Amino acid sequence: GSNGEFVAGQAYDVMERTKEKRKLNDIERRRKQDVQHQLQRQVDEAQHKHEAVLEKDETEAKRKKSRRVTITGLSENDQEKIKESLTAACQEFSALELERGLAEVGR
Repeated sequence: GSNGEFVAGQAYDVMERTKEKRKLNDIERRRKQDVQHQLQRQVDEAQHKHEAVLEKDETEAKRKKSRRVTITGLSENDQEKIKESLTAACQEFSALELERGLAEVGR
């Protein structure tokens, strides 16, 4: 009798300790997941901020580049437009357009 009760008591204690270990492991696993999610959010936010800064820098660089005046006194954009129209005039063999484009460059 008492030996059976003793074994049953030990089995019960082992089951309770196992339940407690599982519970602690679950709590620890959830805590790690929360920390991991929090870190991932911080990484995502930092990456987003970094991309926004890069886009801003790129936009400012493009704006400065397009406003920069070349040796001809034209902005790079204006110079590029004239070059494109001259190229098109050459392809079409348009003497009038070639004359206009070259006059624009010669100003």
